Amino acid sequence: MNICVCTFIWPHLSLFIHFTVFHYHFLFISSNIHRKRV
Repeated sequence: MNICVCTFIWPHLSLFIHFTVFHYHFLFISSNIHRKRV
């Protein structure tokens, strides 16, 4: 049962981590672009 929960949660967790990293990376880049523009 524990393994089933892990296999069910892990893809969502992995996707969430990738999305969060991408989101912060995008924010960082956009803030840098904004800073250079000003």
